[in-house]
Amino acid sequence: MKATYVRVSTFEQNISRQLKNKEGEVYWDKVSGMVAFEDRKNASRLLADAKEGKIDEIEVHSIDRLGRDAINVLQTIKTFTELGVNIISKKEGLNTLLDNGDQNPVAKLLVSVLSTLAEIDYNNRREAQREGI
Repeated sequence: MKATYVRVSTFEQNISRQLKNKEGEVYWDKVSGMVAFEDRKNASRLLADAKEGKIDEIEVHSIDRLGRDAINVLQTIKTFTELGVNIISKKEGLNTLLDNGDQNPVAKLLVSVLSTLAEIDYNNRREAQREGI
């Protein structure tokens, strides 16, 4: 079954952009991207459903919807990869698994870079808020 995962931060209010033309069940959380994936209410439900074999594909709007902590994003993708669940990121055009079910090495590299950039962006915005910019 296909599923969609949507995350909005506590600062964002609108999820409609991420919900256009979605198939399957939608799991969504309103939580900071710095909260570990498995600690989010509906993300943990999605993970449990994947472990039960109910999910084989998860669509996200972009990789940063999985989180803004690079290590946690990589661990989340690793967990889903080990379960045989393909994560599709629409914005970046990535599939974490190849057609034969193997991990996509190009996607792994790009996710490493993109998740690190998302974490840097989060930290920069947080610093600017502290400085009143």
